[in-house]
Parts: sequence; C-alpha cells; structure tokens
Amino acid sequence: MANQYYDQVNNPMIESSLAVWRNYDGLYRLVGSRCTTCQHNFYPKRDACPLCHQITLESVRFSGNGTIINIEQDKIPQITVVGFRNLLPRNIAIIQLDEGPSIIGEIVDCGHRIPKVGERVHSVLRRLSKSSNQTWKYGIKFLCIEA
Repeated sequence: MANQYYDQVNNPMIESSLAVWRNYDGLYRLVGSRCTTCQHNFYPKRDACPLCHQITLESVRFSGNGTIINIEQDKIPQITVVGFRNLLPRNIAIIQLDEGPSIIGEIVDCGHRIPKVGERVHSVLRRLSKSSNQTWKYGIKFLCIEA
C-alpha cells in the first residue's frame, strides 16, 4: 500500500494539488512578508529579512494596486504558452505595488493598446495554463485602471 501512488508522488511531470495549496497565498492572494524590525515589505514571502537579517516577519496581504514601472510586449509564442496564441501579443510589466515590492505580471484586457509606464493597475485572478493533469492553473494578472 505504501507504493500505491508512487508515480504521482515521485513524478515531477504530474502536478500535486497539495503543492498548489501550499503556495495558495502567494499564487492567488498576493500575500507577502513584512519585517517587524525595519518595516520593509517583500513578495513572495521570506523567512528572513534580507536587509536587517531578522527572522521576525509577519504575513501581509497586499492590495494588488500599483504602478507600471517598465513594460515589454512579447510577440513571440513560447512553448509554455501553447494554446494561448490568440492572446498574443502579451504585455509583461514590472509593477511597483503601493505597499512597496515590485513584481512581474502580465497586463490583460487592454486590446491592441500598449499600456504606458506610470499607468495604474490592479490585480485580478485569471487563467494561466493547462497543467499536465488537464486542470487549469490560475494566477494573478493585472488590469489597467481607467482614469
């Protein structure tokens, strides 16, 4: 009985639903860490502060609102985006969250318009890709806030 699910446990190509739940906060809710000593925010979660080297960090949920600080348009389909050819070109941006950390994310639902540096965005939950066990993976993407 111990080896009944051997292939599922040891095969890295089969995704584990347990791994998804372990990473739930970072993948779906933008939960990071705040150092209680120096008050800096980090995303994703950290075990120790890289600035003051303290281990007294607390979880903090970020609002998901931020500003585009750099943007690039990806027009070349990659192997990882098979099935998403209709979504090309993709706008990949570095977003400075209002709480401090910078994260990389995709800007969606802007049509053929290219978002500009300095535009305000907010996070939304969207479909990312289909996993090897034929279930959809979801994650955080960003929408431009209309002025």
